[in-house]
Amino acid sequence: MLEAAAEMLQARGLDEASLEEIADAAGFSKGAVYSNFKGKDDLLLALIRQRVDERIAAVGRARSRAAG
Repeated sequence: MLEAAAEMLQARGLDEASLEEIADAAGFSKGAVYSNFKGKDDLLLALIRQRVDERIAAVGRARSRAAG
């Protein structure tokens, strides 16, 4: 769902992308989105957290390779 949200937000922008469009792109119902997120802002924060966690993990891997 987060990947679909990222693609939809990039394509349509935060203001223009609706939760219904994001749900459709992810293959879920709008209710499924609301069962996991309070709204579009909460979904965006989850996406940001995911991306930050991915970057932190990548830096950790790079540091391990450099030290090893």
